[in-house]
Amino acid sequence: GGLVALPHLLQALKSPEREVRMAAAEATVAVGRPLLASLESASRKAPDREALGWGQDLLDELNTLCRHEEGSVRACAAGVLGRLAPQGHSASLDVLLKCMVDPDSSTHSAASKALVAVMGPQDRDRALEELMGVLNNPKNAPSTRTAAADLVLREFGTPKAVRMMAGCLELEDGSIRRLTEKTIAKMIQAMPESDDVWESVVEVALRVQSPSILTRRAAVDTLVGMAWG
Repeated sequence: GGLVALPHLLQALKSPEREVRMAAAEATVAVGRPLLASLESASRKAPDREALGWGQDLLDELNTLCRHEEGSVRACAAGVLGRLAPQGHSASLDVLLKCMVDPDSSTHSAASKALVAVMGPQDRDRALEELMGVLNNPKNAPSTRTAAADLVLREFGTPKAVRMMAGCLELEDGSIRRLTEKTIAKMIQAMPESDDVWESVVEVALRVQSPSILTRRAAVDTLVGMAWG
């Protein structure tokens, strides 16, 4: 019964009515989880080939819906994808990273949560680089760049992430500089002391010598935030 209903549920995800989309999302997750379990166990000697095919088709459909013309549909699809896609599923990861620059705030918010679930250990470096690209691009909306910074803060609290974010202290956009100051300070405060962490602090401190007064001020404010939060 669930497989028969699945095409109709996917269609309902495109409904203009929020209640219908939410109900369809829950039902899609319920029907989809057994199918997606086949993808995760495909290395077994005798996987369920039919379920495997349905599961892949479901992911393909959700990935397509993440590019729908309506932001509410994209957000709904991204949320479902985060609950269903196997960890490390590259096609879904690609789609969700693209959703991080979506002009619709609900979409990049849903994508941010979904990325945490779908991203595997082997994907972290690539995801971090993509998120830094989002943060550094002045063409992206402030809410989009804020979502990227928040995700870096929550999921990438590493010295490497701090060193990469330090470059954002040189951006012309004052709101992004201030966001960077707060993000770096919180990341450093949460890290246990180590040589790697101190190297990251030095990376920030070097900006104090910048020819730009705005960058120098941002670097000083960041260093103060590290110490006194």
